[in-house]
Amino acid sequence: MIESTFKVTIPGPPQAWKRPGFHGKTKRAYSPARLEQWYDAAALAIWPLWSLSSPLDGPLKVAVDVVTQRPKSLPAALKGLGWTAARWRETPGRVHRPTTPDLDNFVKAALDALQGDLSKRRPVVIHDDRSVVSLEARKWYAAQGEDPGVTIEVWELEV
Repeated sequence: MIESTFKVTIPGPPQAWKRPGFHGKTKRAYSPARLEQWYDAAALAIWPLWSLSSPLDGPLKVAVDVVTQRPKSLPAALKGLGWTAARWRETPGRVHRPTTPDLDNFVKAALDALQGDLSKRRPVVIHDDRSVVSLEARKWYAAQGEDPGVTIEVWELEV
């Protein structure tokens, strides 16, 4: 396997992309506050790894692993898939998360974080997400004792 060009883990609860809201009188668009806070956390994680490098143009391969907090009790979605409370307690590793938010919305937020925003002092790792030609993504409940976070890995592909 070829070594990745860039890899970062953004600690804390992952946030999924959401459509912008609009202020009533001004009709100005705004992003939800928690998503903006997550972008700031992503910038803090990315900055020491990428602050002086020039953005990648592509073609690129991106892998996104989303790890959310593990609930204490068995989630209803897993119960519907045949899981039991005992199996949930006895499974120490990560478990696939077949619930909302949708995986594609987590991926959109991750790609937006990589595109940065220099006006908000967020580093730019990739110029534009249109240069992503290959994408792998997974959504998990954390393993027992594991902290939530998002790991993003980027590879430059040969033309």
